[in-house]
Amino acid sequence: MLTTALLSMWLSNTATTAMMMPIATAVLKRLYDESEAVPQKEPKENESPSEENADNQEADEERKSEVQEFKTEDTPQSTGQNQLGKPDEKLAKGVLISIPYAATIGGISTLTGTPPNLILDGQLKRSLIKRKSTESESKAKAVIQSEYAQLGPITCVYTAVNVLQH
Repeated sequence: MLTTALLSMWLSNTATTAMMMPIATAVLKRLYDESEAVPQKEPKENESPSEENADNQEADEERKSEVQEFKTEDTPQSTGQNQLGKPDEKLAKGVLISIPYAATIGGISTLTGTPPNLILDGQLKRSLIKRKSTESESKAKAVIQSEYAQLGPITCVYTAVNVLQH
């Protein structure tokens, strides 16, 4: 979810969600997929059976028959339905619904994350430009400027401390 939020800071929420959902679906499918595929080596067409090849082929055939027997005896028949149990379904649903939420949270944090942020920024700038300063604001500004003038110039010691701190 952190990845989704970070991507959503610079991409649209919809684009980030559309990009992350197939990834999450694949991870969940891989996590809860109980069927294991057994890799089988196909013989090459141009190989001629030699004594070593014949022994290897016999051993491969024996292993294949053992694997087939094992599969038919211990593996339940797949009905094509979802094999997830109730707790697993809830976890999968939680993960899948958390991706759009993470994209929303990430999108709120920057201006480019989601278009309403840009609209709000424009509205705030427009309303702040039209506003005139009041008498109390001008007095506060004068106090701040006088206090700033009393601080004096920045010396070499202050500059060195500032540089070393950062």
